[in-house]
Amino acid sequence: MLQVAPLVPLRIYVAGKIVDTTIEKTLANIQRGKALTEQLLMLGCAPFPTFYTSEWERTVGFQRTDFYRVDNAWIKRGIIDCVVVVLEGFETSEGVSGEIALATSEGIPVCYGIEDFKYWRTWRAAQMPDECANARQTPIGGM
Repeated sequence: MLQVAPLVPLRIYVAGKIVDTTIEKTLANIQRGKALTEQLLMLGCAPFPTFYTSEWERTVGFQRTDFYRVDNAWIKRGIIDCVVVVLEGFETSEGVSGEIALATSEGIPVCYGIEDFKYWRTWRAAQMPDECANARQTPIGGM
């Protein structure tokens, strides 16, 4: 049986480069993003699955501007606790640059990769012990 960390109320927006110069590179970017999303899920977080919604372009005809509008609405509304960036290639992504700028302007922390996120989460727990102690401790999947 798969062991999953307890669910805590950290809502995480996962940012990262999706579109690349070839379909192979694009698919590799999506796989890296999905892997980071799954890591965050296993840590007990509630990640916004941006790398899963990227498939809407193919299945429902979303355009890149549609994704920016939807994704930025999540950041702009302040319903996320943190943005975690997939490291590979983010520097050359116009979308990620905009997401980082928007999160920063909204006062939302930005972490660069899973290790940076783990450090931030530990720091946050030390800064807000009451809030973190009252976190829901139900593992994903119910048990």
